[in-house]
Amino acid sequence: MALLKELPGGRVQSSAAGRWLLGLAARHDALSTPTVSGIDYRRETPAVFTQDDWALVPWFTLSGSARFDHQPAFGDFVSTRLTALVRQPGANWSLRASIGGGFALPPPFVDEIDDPGPGVRLPLTGLRSERARTASPDAKWADEGWNLNASVFYTEIRHPLAALPVANNQVRLVNAAEPLRAPGAELLVGFVQARCT
Repeated sequence: MALLKELPGGRVQSSAAGRWLLGLAARHDALSTPTVSGIDYRRETPAVFTQDDWALVPWFTLSGSARFDHQPAFGDFVSTRLTALVRQPGANWSLRASIGGGFALPPPFVDEIDDPGPGVRLPLTGLRSERARTASPDAKWADEGWNLNASVFYTEIRHPLAALPVANNQVRLVNAAEPLRAPGAELLVGFVQARCT
């Protein structure tokens, strides 16, 4: 569950140069399994976030955002993102570059225990949250029904979760020592033909 609350007098402020947003969020996660002992949990994670956009010139916009999450069991987290957008007014193309980071709390399940069921997973102990950093430039072009989106990206996840087999066919979740790196690229081409009337 996620909640978004507008703050009095500060939900969205705008000026000639840009606009900013301030808000609150809350996340609730819980798991209760009467038939399997040792894996129940309950997590409450409140957060505050802000975002600001700066239109420095008509064709260039900077967007910055920051979010602070408080999780009693795993600590405090600050996630930031910076995006630059180049788009000439009236043009059919745009360029964007983005860099940022975030976190993920250890989940109750991973792919390795989907088939055998939750009974094979040992209780979560000594785990750290995953921390991710991403960077992605992309380009977009559209004209006469054609749409083209091209992007490259790079993600690095520190403390990634791994499933470690133990005795009695059980699985223990641990944080891997080495980060997980995922570079990639994507190209999407589409065409929409207007219907004649």
